[in-house]
Amino acid sequence: MTRAWEITSMPMPPFGGSGGARNDFLVRLSVTRDCHRCPSSRIREDVRVHWAYLARMDSAHKYTVSAFDSKRCAEFLSGTAGAPPRRELLMGIAHAESVAPRRALDIGCGPGKEIVALLQAGFDVVAFDPYQDMLDRARSTVDCAFDGQRPALELHLATLEDFAQRIEPHGFGLVHAGFVLPFVLPQSFPEVFARVLEGIAPGGVLVAQFFGPDDEFVRNAAPNTMTSQGEEEVSRLLSGLDILHREEVNRAGAVGRGVNKWWHVHHVIARMR
Repeated sequence: MTRAWEITSMPMPPFGGSGGARNDFLVRLSVTRDCHRCPSSRIREDVRVHWAYLARMDSAHKYTVSAFDSKRCAEFLSGTAGAPPRRELLMGIAHAESVAPRRALDIGCGPGKEIVALLQAGFDVVAFDPYQDMLDRARSTVDCAFDGQRPALELHLATLEDFAQRIEPHGFGLVHAGFVLPFVLPQSFPEVFARVLEGIAPGGVLVAQFFGPDDEFVRNAAPNTMTSQGEEEVSRLLSGLDILHREEVNRAGAVGRGVNKWWHVHHVIARMR
């Protein structure tokens, strides 16, 4: 893929909102890429990036998440190619049939299969991921599902720690945090998770996974690079929500269609009171 980066700074309102003067600036990166339907054509897209993100990008213009590096990102894309949307998200969508607003936030959107499910359910979607490869795949997935039409979708290059500061309070009827919360740094987790909850409208639905301490990723991670919770801690974090579905998994299993690992996961679907 060939990319041309055209940088423009401008005042930026909170993502998902409108107006409001801030002291922040975004950088608009205009990306030229191959069209997946017509290899001889080129497509120009804008990717909005907060100015502070640039300091965290590597030489390939990508973020690095300490416990989910570019190698693990590539393995995830390979191992989940062609996989359906996560079961828990589909369950959450069913519980959110009548919620308002019809806006969904997909945190760490990955290759985009959950974005498609949310769009097909009638949600306007705001989605972000720290890896440009994920966003490229997500855009391609959406293009294929909607035959090149442009649904109500915003894609942003960001980590959760950065994006959380601009989540619009009560702005979303559904928030999907699929296997992403464990990769928030422990020192940042309390504030970040509070911001996530604040973004859910009353009656809105949270779909999320928390890792337990037995998870292989957690056990093998460098110190202070991953966040895990036991059963009681998960209950405390969800004390302001009504539990619709909760399941704890502590067993071996595959990473997508890839290698096996030991999973310790708390699957949660909950409704904001």
